[in-house]
Order: sequence, then structure tokens, then C-alpha cells
Amino acid sequence: MKMAVHDKNVHRFVNSSVFYTRKCGYIRYTHTWDYRNASDHIVFSGGSNMTKLRWTSLVAGASFSAMLLTGCGESAPTKKGAAKELEQAQDLVDAGTSNANSKDYATALVQFNNAKSRIEEARPNATSDEMRTLNSLADTVRRKISDTEYKKMTDTKPAVKPVDDTIRKEEEEEKKKAAADKKKAEEEAKKAAEQKAKLEKALTQHDTGSGKKDDDTGAAGLPPTKTAGGDKKPDDKGGDKPKGDKGDEAAAEPKEDPNAIEKAKPPYPAVTDKSEEVEVIKIGTRGKYVWAYFQVFNKSEDGKRISTVAAYFKDKDNQSLIDERGVAVFPFEGFRDSNKDMFSQGSDALTLGSATVDGRAVKRFVAVGEHESRAKDVKKATVKVIFQEGGAPYATGPK
Repeated sequence: MKMAVHDKNVHRFVNSSVFYTRKCGYIRYTHTWDYRNASDHIVFSGGSNMTKLRWTSLVAGASFSAMLLTGCGESAPTKKGAAKELEQAQDLVDAGTSNANSKDYATALVQFNNAKSRIEEARPNATSDEMRTLNSLADTVRRKISDTEYKKMTDTKPAVKPVDDTIRKEEEEEKKKAAADKKKAEEEAKKAAEQKAKLEKALTQHDTGSGKKDDDTGAAGLPPTKTAGGDKKPDDKGGDKPKGDKGDEAAAEPKEDPNAIEKAKPPYPAVTDKSEEVEVIKIGTRGKYVWAYFQVFNKSEDGKRISTVAAYFKDKDNQSLIDERGVAVFPFEGFRDSNKDMFSQGSDALTLGSATVDGRAVKRFVAVGEHESRAKDVKKATVKVIFQEGGAPYATGPK
């Protein structure tokens, strides 16, 4: 914009203009020419980063002016680029895609939305080439968010989640220990069988009805109701029975431990001070369902609240077939393994913080899982109990 004013009374001519620069904004240029004094004044005013300078000429027609504008009128600064933000956004998209493929849709959506934020943060500093890449990546993220939200609503199958590395390592150690215990048990069974065979052979040699000649011990002169095995008395049916023998049924009955903190209740054993904090007792299967009986023993004097229970069902090779996201945990009281739908029981499944265990007390639970084709292959379960007060004991069984 230009404006010129000729003031004859003071012998002065004023010329004013306004122009715009990208960096400093609007700047006013004012040129004043005084005829009487033969002076020439030029003033630049306005702008955000400017120094004004005026120069006066003493010679008419040879006026000269100068000014200094710091930074005004320069070209736009070069953008620093957005390579870092672009790389972060791409990494988040890759991670989200991996989690979506593993059916961990909640985590995938968080990562996709974080990638979307990184893209928007990158735009102000992006070069033209980077801007094209950002636009393409933004379209990809929008599609992935839409697809993942749809799958999250419609996919009811449990996600496949790898078992925690710490648990896997400890389970491998338990597997080695179980193999050593099995070998030891086999050796003990072999020794017991050998001892039994020797005893039977000795009884046969001293049996008066065997017709064999005895050695010099005089065992051949024993009465018919006596053998080297000790005194016997006839039972009700005329047979011989060792004195003091109460029969197989009485011998098979478990002895009740007077020091038991919780009495045995099939399939659970009694709980004593030597019992573990978590014990997996028994595995059951039917059709596509599998369940594990386990008990929790709070050894402290203070009560504890169970935050959550993570249960994994595994095959003979220790591979996880069903993880905690496909498992529900029910109190043992009211549980029925004959229910058509095993997830529908007489009591509600545990939720976050819904169960407590008093100090020096025991709670018994059943973890229920489902697998369309491999429920029958489950051989053991790992159960991890996480308390709100701290601590997360776990066990693998049955042993």
C-alpha cells in the first residue's frame, strides 16, 4: 500500500508504503523530504526483528538512506527433518501388527494409536519426501486400527501368548528334578521287588507242606499253623492270617494327621506346615474341557487378597496349549465336573481381588480351560497366584 502527501506550508513531501515479509510480518516504509532544509528521511517501522536507521542528506537531490533489517525478508528456514519420529512410528506399526497377529488386540491398538501420534508430531518438521512417507503410513495406521477394532469385537478365540521366560526356565528345572525322582522311584521299586522275591523264596523253603527237606535250623518241626514268618491264627473262613493284621481295608485307610491345618478332602490332601503355598493336585478332561484342582496355603499370620490367578495348561512336552486368557477359576465349593458347560458353575468365577485367604488358612480352587482339539493332550498345569500385598507363588503339577 502506498500513500504520498505534499505539504506546501512546511515545504515537505511524505511518501509511505507498507509491505509484508514472511519472517517479520508487516513493515511500514516512510520517506520524508523537507525542501527548506534540503533533508531526506527514511524510516522503517513495524516488524518483529528489525533495527531502524535514519540518515540525513545535506545536499538536495543527492539524498541517501540506509537501514538494517536483521533477518527480515529472508527465505524460510530449512526444515530439520523428521527421520527419528518416522522411524519410531514405523517401529510401533510393526509391533502392533505382530501383536494383532497373536490376537493381543488391546496391546496392538495402543501401539497403533501411539504410531498415529508420532506421525502427527513429525509433520511440522518433515521434508517433502518425508511428508509423502508420513501420509502413506498414516493411511496404513488408520486401516490397521479399524481392522483391529473389528477383530477385537468378533474374535472370541483366546490369544496365543508365550509362557513367561522365568516360568519356562524354572519348569525345565522341575522337569529335570521330576525325571531324577522318577528314576530314583524305579530303583527303589526294583529293590523292593527283589526283597519280596527273596522273602517268598525263604517262606517256600520253610513251608512244612512243601515236601522239601529243611536245613539244620529245625524249621521242619514247626506246627502246621506256624511258619518262619511268625505266628498265625485262623480267620473266620478257616484260613491263616497273621496276628494283629486288621485287613486290607483298614490298612488302606489314610491316617489323619492331628497337626493338619486343613483336613484332606478328595481330591485334595491334608495341609500341614510342610505343604507348599500353591499345589496343583489333579487334572481332569472331558471333550473340549480340561480342569485343574489346586489349593492355596497362606503361611503368614496376616490375611491376603488374591489379585489374579494365571493358569497354563500344558502337554507332555511342556508346551502351553491354553494360557490364562482362556481360563476361568472357580471356588471348589459348588464346582461340578459333570456340568454340560464347564464355565457355568454354582459359584462365580474369580475376578480381580474377589478372593481372600486368611492368615494360616487354605483356599481350594478349580481352573477350567477349553481347547477344541487338544484338551485330551493336557498332562499338567502351572498355576501362579498373585497377591495384592506382594508375592506370586506358583506350582506345576500334578507331581
